[in-house]
Amino acid sequence: MSQLQFQVELPRTKPTLALESCADFFDRDYDTLAVDVENQVIKFAWDIASRPPVPDDVVQARREIRVYAASAWAFVYNRPMPALTEDEVYKLILPNRDLRSTELKRILACSHQHIYELKENFTVTRPPAQADGPNSFTVFSRDSIVKFLRSRRLS
Repeated sequence: MSQLQFQVELPRTKPTLALESCADFFDRDYDTLAVDVENQVIKFAWDIASRPPVPDDVVQARREIRVYAASAWAFVYNRPMPALTEDEVYKLILPNRDLRSTELKRILACSHQHIYELKENFTVTRPPAQADGPNSFTVFSRDSIVKFLRSRRLS
């Protein structure tokens, strides 16, 4: 009896994917995928943990690995990753303007709370106009987001 092979590709509504999601969807072990990221088998991955990794830290902070979606799909389908520079990837995943916290949440595939915890890493260009409601988002400088991603790049 043979196993059916399906070529399924989900819609790309998010430019990055959480490594946990890749492990579930690709039916691979999370730790194996993390090693693939560290060995640069999977290109363009970042650790967006709210606490940056410290080399000699006894209690390691939980890593929050995000992978550029096109790179993840190339990996799972065993296709070559398009030849892109780091700057080209940032142009593909980030609009060419400052970003609302709600947009950044979708782009980085994380929660609103996580963006709140990361806000000290970004330059605020517009604070929330109100405490809650449709204007309760913060606007962050695109350049500060790119600087953050560059500093947290794993592969």
